[in-house]
Amino acid sequence: MKFLNSTLTKMGERVLRNNILQPLTDKDSIIMRLEAVKELVDNQSLLDELRVSIKGLQDLDKIFAILLLSNNSEVPEKSVDKVNHIILVKQAVNVAIDVGNYLEGARCTLLQQIRDICKDDGIIAVKNLIDEYINEDCDWASGTLDIQNQRIYAVKSGKNGYLDMSRKAYNFVG
Repeated sequence: MKFLNSTLTKMGERVLRNNILQPLTDKDSIIMRLEAVKELVDNQSLLDELRVSIKGLQDLDKIFAILLLSNNSEVPEKSVDKVNHIILVKQAVNVAIDVGNYLEGARCTLLQQIRDICKDDGIIAVKNLIDEYINEDCDWASGTLDIQNQRIYAVKSGKNGYLDMSRKAYNFVG
């Protein structure tokens, strides 16, 4: 299967594997998918924009599983982990909004449905809530120093007095 895999994300790999192991059998669904593929192949710039947009996207299945389990867990989650999870959700929401915008002129039904899902009011509400508390320039980090800075500066100033004092102490010592 590796020679077939040109996906960009873990989620894409899973979808590919599932489609190979359990292919569509409904004629209408197959036709909808073929129309979407044709539209994307015919509009290479749209396909390129979508690929660039989703390339760095983290595994949403894992993110949602973590968020669901952390709410039901009896083990208290560290604040640092919560901030990291919110940053992952922020990234996913921003990608969804970008995808919805890229698909604004979509002609086929499947791409229009994806656009509508990505532009849902619930996604916009989550984005607004995250933007209220998390700095706009804060994005998922992977390097040690970047992660440290992300943890310190992710939450906007003025949202938590203890955090603001801790930041001042960190800046004074650092």
